[in-house]
Amino acid sequence: MRSNWRRLTAHYEDGDPRLAALTPLQGLRVFIMLLVICLHSGLFYNMLYTHNTRSFEYMMKLPIMILARNGTSLVQVFVLMSSFLLAYNLLLHSKTHPLGFHMIPKIWLNRIIRLSPLHLMTVGFAATWWPVLNDGPMWYVVENSAGACRRKFWTHVFYVNNLVNPDDQCLLQTWFLAVDMQLFLVTSVLTLLLARWRDRALRVLAVMVVASSIVNGLLAYYFEWTPMLYLMTAEHYRTRYRGVPSFKWFYASPWGSLPASLIGLFLAFLHFDLQEKGFKAENHKWLVRFYHCTIPLVFYFVISGAFIEHGTTRLLGALYVALERPIYSIICTVCLFGMVNNVDNIARRFYAWRGFHALGRMTLAALMLHWLLELSLHAASPMPLAHSYYGFTYDYVATVTLTYLLSVPFAVMVEIPFQRMFAAIFA
Repeated sequence: MRSNWRRLTAHYEDGDPRLAALTPLQGLRVFIMLLVICLHSGLFYNMLYTHNTRSFEYMMKLPIMILARNGTSLVQVFVLMSSFLLAYNLLLHSKTHPLGFHMIPKIWLNRIIRLSPLHLMTVGFAATWWPVLNDGPMWYVVENSAGACRRKFWTHVFYVNNLVNPDDQCLLQTWFLAVDMQLFLVTSVLTLLLARWRDRALRVLAVMVVASSIVNGLLAYYFEWTPMLYLMTAEHYRTRYRGVPSFKWFYASPWGSLPASLIGLFLAFLHFDLQEKGFKAENHKWLVRFYHCTIPLVFYFVISGAFIEHGTTRLLGALYVALERPIYSIICTVCLFGMVNNVDNIARRFYAWRGFHALGRMTLAALMLHWLLELSLHAASPMPLAHSYYGFTYDYVATVTLTYLLSVPFAVMVEIPFQRMFAAIFA
């Protein structure tokens, strides 16, 4: 236990400088996770009974709420970082060991050991003990979710819960773990393949990013998928997007996140090649200026959705579906590139704070637990929920605090022991 705690809270700034440069990614994980919890907090006021059903609808129409209505692409940062770290670590490994497809079983098993214990424990708890912990007039929502977890447990074992009967939802956030695993299998093979022809890797990946974006646009036009911006309504919150093709066949699909995953691979190959050539980002003023502008650009890109929010043409929707995630991912890629190349600014210093290291390592636990905690707190209420800004803030702070407090024992007693076991077996 003590050893696992030290592993959770360890700092590695004094180790390999190439790996030490990645420390801001832990802070970025925490920041994105806090935003995800915030966005999910708003769902519960429509999933359950409320005193005034119009209050939340009025709030969502406020101009500032475009950040929530058009902010769903923020999870693409997780996809981007996942593929970047996979490819970059493999490329670093190639400096001392030859890469080959014989590594695939070990790479895949490592990922399964990384995600499955905590994932399946949470889904198993939701399927069994969760519905009997409480009761009340709104507890039926928990019971319905638990029933879905029992019916679809096997799909979570094989990470296909987002593809097999996607309308029967267990825990809403688990679609991301399925997408992450599906893309991991693809990108690991692609990384090993492109590592043999590194001089062609960037061109191949650039073509694949463009091609995957075009295919998503064509699929959106053919099947009449609409951007999530158009679907952020109280009715869709209430049903958790059941029966909405755009959510289950694009937003929660692996092909919907494929461009971001490929952009992450592009960043890994680019960063590694430039490092090998002795590239110094601070010597390129245009790049430094662009890097400093990325966070405002992300903000402006999100609020720019207000200009097309009321556009309803089929072609406009397809174009937005095709371009939104890739453009968002490219802006975030420039930001990540500057961070991992030690280009200093306030954001990098903030994300590199030591306090984020342990919290960043608990991101998986926080992702799995926050939904259980907040839904339990709201569904246990014996009366309709009273929506207010104060109440929303109170619920959000309470959920974040409880989530990370509960994540500590899960990380120390479940997640880290399995990782150490895998490392010991394959040492």
